[in-house]
Amino acid sequence: RGLVGSEMCIRDSSYGQAAPRWRDAFAQRVRWYSGVLRIRKQFALELLNIGLRDANIAALDQAVELLLPPFSMLTLLSVFAVIVQIWPGIKLVIPLIPSIGMILLWGMLPLLGLLIDGAPVSAYCSIIYGPAYLLWRVASGITARVLGRHVRWTRTTRSQEIAHR
Repeated sequence: RGLVGSEMCIRDSSYGQAAPRWRDAFAQRVRWYSGVLRIRKQFALELLNIGLRDANIAALDQAVELLLPPFSMLTLLSVFAVIVQIWPGIKLVIPLIPSIGMILLWGMLPLLGLLIDGAPVSAYCSIIYGPAYLLWRVASGITARVLGRHVRWTRTTRSQEIAHR
């Protein structure tokens, strides 16, 4: 039940296969999000209860992970807050300067990760696709919410399978 021990692997590698086309990746992401939504509904409050009742750090960590909105949604909400702030006649509770500051911080986070990791210069160029990826990811999350349990499972074609055809 408790956190027995943990280690941080600074230099480790992870290998995986991505879907070769954005359409395939979108379907895969919608499947994943629909699963996360079901897990959130089923376990988030139970984990929070266990974490608080038993002072279980691992359960609290998992509950917070399930209850917090995704990074992409927070970023998009920050952009929306700035747009609403500069729209004539509309005032939000959050002032314009902190809203712009949040967008800058959200933008700096991926750069900081690349810097800490010692990523090559070519990795920094991929940041250019960030805004498009952000919209794509939020759209897949919204699609998963709209479809709910009606998300159809389809097998994702891998790059290697396409090469062997």
